Amino acid sequence: MSDTIKTPTNLSSYYFSSHVRHDLIKLISNKPDKVLEVGCGIGKTGKAIVEKIGSQVIGLDISAEALSIAQEENCYEKLVICDLDRTVIPEAIKNESFDCILYPDVLEHLTNPWETIKSHMNLLNPDGIIIASIPNIRHIYIIKELVFKGDWSYQDMGIMDKTHLRFFTKKTMIALFEEAGLEITGIKPRSFSGYKLLKTINRFTSNSLEEFLTTQYLICAKKKV
Repeated sequence: MSDTIKTPTNLSSYYFSSHVRHDLIKLISNKPDKVLEVGCGIGKTGKAIVEKIGSQVIGLDISAEALSIAQEENCYEKLVICDLDRTVIPEAIKNESFDCILYPDVLEHLTNPWETIKSHMNLLNPDGIIIASIPNIRHIYIIKELVFKGDWSYQDMGIMDKTHLRFFTKKTMIALFEEAGLEITGIKPRSFSGYKLLKTINRFTSNSLEEFLTTQYLICAKKKV
């Protein structure tokens, strides 16, 4: 494990509350030999990928403490500490190539997610896939607070997580990947929440209110041919 930047001495409770992202693993359709997990945390999802699919997994994370815990799982081919806002492609992986790159709740935390994805395309094999999860800022609760209360308050978790630097709607999520030369192969809601009336209307209008009820989207993409 390479240690090139300073990290907090106390590991955030966020890492310990994280869980295996089975929803993302289910989207890995190409049986990848090698996976890059960007924001691997304490290694729960990476371990599940190794056990379920048999892929080699390399994990990146900004927290040295989280990586030290992930290392104890003894399942990663390599673990690399990396602040993507400083180094988009760390030296330790610049010569690697991947069949799948995962961004589980990562891109919204970056100063320049557009440049990150563009740069990481150099690591993606021609038939490789990108899988990401991104919060949806167009959710009805966010709109209500902003429009009717003039409130844009950050929270400890969720769509308005205080560590989020970028905010996306479904439309701008798609643009984020297309601008990097990727083609969206799938985008779907991860979870719904909202007022009962809106859910009822949505049910009977072919999901016309989907974007106002979706808290987060799951996205699959590949290089354009």
